[in-house]
Amino acid sequence: MPEGLGNVVIAIFDRCPFDTINGAEDLRKILVGACESAGAVIINSLDYQFHKTESPETRDCASAVALMVESHGAVHSWSKRNLLVLVVCIRGSVDPLKVTCLVGKFVEASRFKIVLTDLEELFNDGRFPWVSCGS
Repeated sequence: MPEGLGNVVIAIFDRCPFDTINGAEDLRKILVGACESAGAVIINSLDYQFHKTESPETRDCASAVALMVESHGAVHSWSKRNLLVLVVCIRGSVDPLKVTCLVGKFVEASRFKIVLTDLEELFNDGRFPWVSCGS
């Protein structure tokens, strides 16, 4: 991977078996395992299982985050829709595509869509305008 700001991957995994993506602790272990297998050093991780008493949109959903020396990764599942979203921001020698493929394998997804962005290129790309934050 080139030096610079790093790379961001956004991936949507489809047709994941309900049981592989419904548990927050399992998702955390999958994310951490994929990151470590790709060469990342994990600093900390956490997970959260959404409960039926929360909003209807988050029933049977789970999230997990891994903080790495190289940056961070996060997953969020919509178990009833058999969907998992992965966002990985990595700097250095860790290949974000390897992390993505490993997560897909571990959650038994039958297909996925992916966007890979080099942050240095995005920063310098004139096709994407800067948006004011106000004040």
